[in-house]
Amino acid sequence: MNTLVLDIGMSPINVTPWRRALKLCLLGKANLIESRTERQIRSENITLYIPSIIQILNIDFFHRLNYVNIIPFNRRNVYYRDNGFCMYCNKKVSLNNFTFDHVLPKSMGGKTNWKNIVVCCPKCNRKKKNRTPKQAGMKLVRPPTIPRLNKKVASSIVKKIGLEALEEESWKGYWDVRLID
Repeated sequence: MNTLVLDIGMSPINVTPWRRALKLCLLGKANLIESRTERQIRSENITLYIPSIIQILNIDFFHRLNYVNIIPFNRRNVYYRDNGFCMYCNKKVSLNNFTFDHVLPKSMGGKTNWKNIVVCCPKCNRKKKNRTPKQAGMKLVRPPTIPRLNKKVASSIVKKIGLEALEEESWKGYWDVRLID
């Protein structure tokens, strides 16, 4: 029997065996969100319910356990996030021929991270130069975002436990099966 694991933002990030989930809750590393009231562990002094859903409290601790796949910031992943399209002219650019563009230029305090870098064709990059899109008279097709892991997480969870296991009633408010292609 598995337990759905949610991150701090209440998004599913993994499944774990119920014993491990119970241990994480007892150690104060996770909150119990929902339990299986029909299943319990009893002793003389205490009754514990089997966790159905837990929320991890310290995401850094969870990363150290290698539970989640972190998408590193690099050239290739920025290209995949933007589907290989220039975020200014919306034209397809090859992986070998695109440039990074700092939406807020470095000279104005812009950082090199997920929220400030977009795929840009060389022509648009030359046009924009060292200016903001507004200063250059350009508009972003889509603002840069930190990529979401949902599809990747969904695939790994389905591989672990099978699609039929996602039918657990208590998971329905947190799990969107439509994410699976």
